[in-house]
Amino acid sequence: EIATGRVYFQTIVTDADATGTPDSLAMSNETFAGMFNQDGIAAHQRLSAEGASGVGNVDISTALNSGWALKEGVPGIEIDHLISEQDVEKSNSFSDDFHFVRNNDENGLRTGLKLDLVQTASSSSEKLGEQVFMTRRVAGDLLGAGGTSVPSLASDTGVANISWNANDDVSATLFIQNITGGQLGSQVAPDAFNTAEEWNEGWGGAKVAYIGYVNRTPGSEQDASLVTPSGPILRLWTEDPFGPLPVAITKYDDNP
Repeated sequence: EIATGRVYFQTIVTDADATGTPDSLAMSNETFAGMFNQDGIAAHQRLSAEGASGVGNVDISTALNSGWALKEGVPGIEIDHLISEQDVEKSNSFSDDFHFVRNNDENGLRTGLKLDLVQTASSSSEKLGEQVFMTRRVAGDLLGAGGTSVPSLASDTGVANISWNANDDVSATLFIQNITGGQLGSQVAPDAFNTAEEWNEGWGGAKVAYIGYVNRTPGSEQDASLVTPSGPILRLWTEDPFGPLPVAITKYDDNP
């Protein structure tokens, strides 16, 4: 490729007789290596597969960029990993979603980090309810603004809030388990009344819930966590910079 003023050696590995661009193929490994003493490499791997009748999916992609391949807006490392399965007949579903981004400087040193891990499982027909585990971490130049954990973490529970500045290193973790959905003792709550308050008061059966925040920046270390609080735990999630709650539990959060 001459247009950018650089010459590359390009290698593509994929299935025999495959057609299309590398990013449209079910499996591809594409590498650009600079020539004539150009330090650096750009490597992209992709893999996707669909299960029988479309009920299961695997989508994995990785990208590695170094040297000449690094520029503003391009991470040094990016990994996406999604595995999902759904049994429509039994109303069961499972998903494992992992996303990792690392920004590097020209010397390969880390300047920013973002990690997302969301796992959900649900089973309506078997009365096993839902389970959600989520942890998100943001650091360095990928954390663009300061903030604080939501006020209700202190006002509803007595647990101190934590705060952070731009470029700090902060994380949030959430775990919720809901068993035998839709029951309060022998009573059944209509779905329309399954609000966040009722969910934490007992509608939906046995619950285990945990939420925690950590600022691990040297000199600014803070942490705050609680288990099954008296107030709705879903309202304690700080969307910025940690992103929205997974779809599996948003139906229990009526007015955050």
